[in-house]
Amino acid sequence: MKGRSEMKKIILFLSLFLLICCINKNQELNNKNNNNKENKNPITEGKEVEKKYMTYSEFNKKYFYWNGGNSFLRSDSNKLEKYILKKEENLESFINSDGSEVKMEKILGKFSSEEDRILQIIKLLIEAEIEERKTIQFSSFYFNNRFLDELRENRNKLLNNFYNSENKEKILLSILEKNFTEEEIRIFFDLYYINGEFDNYEISGRYGLSKVDKVIAEVEKIEGIDEKEWARREMSPRITLFENEEEEVSNVHILKDNRVIIVDENQKPIKEIKVKDYRKIDLTIYKGILYIYDDGKIYEYSTKNLDDVKVIDVKNL
Repeated sequence: MKGRSEMKKIILFLSLFLLICCINKNQELNNKNNNNKENKNPITEGKEVEKKYMTYSEFNKKYFYWNGGNSFLRSDSNKLEKYILKKEENLESFINSDGSEVKMEKILGKFSSEEDRILQIIKLLIEAEIEERKTIQFSSFYFNNRFLDELRENRNKLLNNFYNSENKEKILLSILEKNFTEEEIRIFFDLYYINGEFDNYEISGRYGLSKVDKVIAEVEKIEGIDEKEWARREMSPRITLFENEEEEVSNVHILKDNRVIIVDENQKPIKEIKVKDYRKIDLTIYKGILYIYDDGKIYEYSTKNLDDVKVIDVKNL
């Protein structure tokens, strides 16, 4: 009996010992897993930073890219150019000193994959177009063209695989399908696929992408003009919206009777500005602002609210 009692004590002791060992082991494993999770966080956060796409607003706050495009420049003082250069002297330049070429690697070079580079371009294009539709039509024309040219022509050699791919269309449309709404896809189509000369869209067919295919079906219904109508339109003299019009910049019309008239997308006047002498003014649209230099002063009109104007005396600039 005594031997059996001792045996039971030994078995009980071993059982308790094993239980304690298991508990300690589990605690060690839990601590190790927690440490691993803590160590993984910086890596994950690093990837999120790397994949952060720049917004149109952030782009405008960081980069200078005015080169005289989208402008009517007639003064002999260059005061407007000097003013814009002074105003943005602390921003990074997105264009070469002569304004001839953009430095696209500043934006796209941080991404290792071409898909991310393409996605960044599309995001900027769509956001810029959405902002423009709240303001003056075509005011983002030159900004948009810089990024459209990159997609179409691979000007900076940052999209080599995409540009040389036989499935370029499917790659581009798949990115649209995965990242954007139908409304945003249509906005991109209005920029990338529209043919302004024939008033139609240069895309057709189906790609097995629900949102993209729906937008394609919509634009296929739009009938453009034929070559005969195109030739007739090209041969016709330019028809101005106003009789005494000197020039048009986006939807801003400079008139010879010293008026500047801004029209909406339906060509209806929404703002009239009087100037001293149209032959001596400078005018440009840049980053959501309509700038007019007139008789020693610069007027900054917010394109979101044309009644919001800031006047700057630049006689001594």
